Amino acid sequence: MRHIVCILSYAKHSCEGILPAQVTLSPSQENRYIEYRRFCNLSVPETWEELAADIPDGSVRAKLRSLYGHPANIDLWVGGVAEKRLPDALMGPTFACIIGDQFRRLRDGDRFWYENDGIFTKLQLQQIKKASLARLLCDNGDNIDRVQPNVFFYPGNSTKFYGKCENIPELNLNMWMNCCDSSCTTLPPPGKIFKSKSGYSTLTLHALHPISWNNPLNK
Repeated sequence: MRHIVCILSYAKHSCEGILPAQVTLSPSQENRYIEYRRFCNLSVPETWEELAADIPDGSVRAKLRSLYGHPANIDLWVGGVAEKRLPDALMGPTFACIIGDQFRRLRDGDRFWYENDGIFTKLQLQQIKKASLARLLCDNGDNIDRVQPNVFFYPGNSTKFYGKCENIPELNLNMWMNCCDSSCTTLPPPGKIFKSKSGYSTLTLHALHPISWNNPLNK
């Protein structure tokens, strides 16, 4: 049981003699590297020379050859981490395929996925896809006026790598107004009257700002 806890949490000082790589290799013995290459419609190396396209480091291939003898024997995890990374990625083609397939299955199996038919209109989807963590930081941070467009990457201290918050796309919440024509794309005039069950209420609406109500029945 202690080993299982170590495996799942990578707890320090309690996993002596257990390495994450060793843990990952154990369940991958039944799933070979080339089997997943075949599943992903990638090239399936039959010789060590054919493996050079995805594992260009000759010393790594030599080590794999001494350990496995033939490319067909390479473990999935070992082959995956040894691959050359794809452009602007942290992994090679095999792991990218596996992770991409998993996310695709999660999306297609989710009946509440926001892109499913009948949930949002085309205009609403266009606005939703403008959402970004950069915009979230601009809207909710303390005195933040600049941010890197991709907040997951640290570009350095120079301000030239940071864009102004005013240039980060915002959501236009007018697309969620109850109207059926192009007037959804513009703000309604302040003080427009809307009929409610309890009487008439005055609604002052501005996108991305609080909604204030002035109900004459409360006077």
